[in-house]
Amino acid sequence: MKSPVRKARESFTHSAFLRSLLTLILVVFVSLYAAVPVYADEYFEGEGTDGSPYLISEPGQLARLATEVNAGNTSYNAAHYKLTAAGRSCRAPTG
Repeated sequence: MKSPVRKARESFTHSAFLRSLLTLILVVFVSLYAAVPVYADEYFEGEGTDGSPYLISEPGQLARLATEVNAGNTSYNAAHYKLTAAGRSCRAPTG
């Protein structure tokens, strides 16, 4: 039979472990969330408005937009876009 002191020590150890684990999960989640770049600012010229639409001039930009939209990123839903690739193939990959 376990002594009350041993039970308390084991209970504290489990509680400390769970607190540490939850803290680690929270830190990882927050770090990943903060590390997600806002692609519109980095990859597209423009502001996404009617007067200043995001300018898509490279196939990679269109592919990035397709990836973000297909992944469920809703920040692009109400934005305005303009394809500026003159004479180039600028289409998103399928699949």
